[in-house]
Amino acid sequence: MIPKGVATFLPEGTRRRRAIEREILSAFNRWGYQEVIPPLFEYLDVFSLGGGEENIDSAYKFIDRATGRIMVLRPDITPQIARVASTLLAGQPRPLRLCYSANVFRHQEEHAGRERELFQVGGELIGPADAEADAEMISLTIEILQGLGLKDFRITLGQMAFTRGLLSRFMVSPPFFKKILHCVAKKEASQLESLLKQEAVNQKIRHEILSLLDLFGGEEVLARAAVLTDLPSCQAGLQRLKEVYDILKAADYQDYLLFDLG
Repeated sequence: MIPKGVATFLPEGTRRRRAIEREILSAFNRWGYQEVIPPLFEYLDVFSLGGGEENIDSAYKFIDRATGRIMVLRPDITPQIARVASTLLAGQPRPLRLCYSANVFRHQEEHAGRERELFQVGGELIGPADAEADAEMISLTIEILQGLGLKDFRITLGQMAFTRGLLSRFMVSPPFFKKILHCVAKKEASQLESLLKQEAVNQKIRHEILSLLDLFGGEEVLARAAVLTDLPSCQAGLQRLKEVYDILKAADYQDYLLFDLG
């Protein structure tokens, strides 16, 4: 008997997993990404800086006998890549293109049916912050999925600058903002409307927020979102999203894309 949430891969499963891993890493390599191998565990500080509250809460923690500091089995790879880029590769010219293949560990409740040991293959593009960089990562993802033999798939594009811009008036109350953001992300219309009425939000603003739930679909979503609000942060977010979409459309990838501004 083995612990809940972990698995043993038998020969056939191992063969298939390795084939998927090779295909993905080969695609990264073709795009100029270099593989790195991060350590299995690190000090908690690395993940506290940018690992997300949920990942920190679910991490397996233990004490380093030598220093007394708290260590964790890595719950995610991205914070480790950030550490490598900002320290060991700090002097390297940007952009940095790094990829990895490694297991991560998160404590998940048994009833959720989730694994506690997860296999991640991924890449990080560090340095550029333009539309071309966003389009590169999406194009690479499409190429990987095609290489794995998938044909009928969709990638959903969002834009947090737009969503957060529309919800920015609620940021003065972080707990309420978090509830609103959760309802929008989960498409919980009735609960969202109840929350807005509870806070006596006026009808015009209520309409804008509830409209976020309907901003899902094809290219027409961008036009519908543009007339919803004239907030500069929202318009800037939409413009950036359109730039990314135009690059992907020029590569004939539009059939793989959907928009979800909620």
